[in-house]
Amino acid sequence: MAFVLFGILARLTKKKWKAYFAEQVRQSWVTFLLHLRDPNPEVSMECRATFRLCFPFLGLKRLQPVINKHLGGTARLKPEELQEDICRHLAKENAELLGNLYSTTITYFYSSWEGIRESTTTFDSSVYASKDHFSPFGHNLALGAYVQLIICHGSSFFSASLLPGIESPIL
Repeated sequence: MAFVLFGILARLTKKKWKAYFAEQVRQSWVTFLLHLRDPNPEVSMECRATFRLCFPFLGLKRLQPVINKHLGGTARLKPEELQEDICRHLAKENAELLGNLYSTTITYFYSSWEGIRESTTTFDSSVYASKDHFSPFGHNLALGAYVQLIICHGSSFFSASLLPGIESPIL
C-alpha cells in the first residue's frame, strides 16, 4: 500500500511541494531498490511502477535512460542488473551518493526479515562489483561492502557462486 500511495503522490505533487517530495524520495530510494526483489510479485510490480514515477525527483537525469531501460515497458524485471547499472553509474559520476546508499543499506542487514537481508546482500554485491569504476573514495566503499558481506555470510558466500562474477580479493 505504501508504494501505491507514493506513486499517487508522485503523480499529483504540485510545484509548491516538489522539493519536499524529492527529499522523501531521496530518503526512500534504497527501500525501492530493495523491494524490487520482493518475493510478493504484486509488491514488486507496484514498487517498479512507483520507482519509475519517483525517480525524476532524485534529479539524476543522466541515469534516467538506465531506469527507463530496466523499468519501462513490460520486459521481465531484473533487479540485480538495475542495481549493478545504478552502482556502476554512481561509482563514476557520484561516489558520495553511492556511499550514502550503501550506508543506508547497512541497517537492513540486521532486519528480522530474511528477504530484505538477501536483497541487501545483492545490492552490496553490486556496490562491490562496481569497484573498477571507483575513485579512491569508492575503493574504500567497495571494501566496506565486501567486509559487510563476509561478516554476514562468511567466506563461503563467495566460494558458493552466489555472487556470479565476484571473486574474493582476500580469500
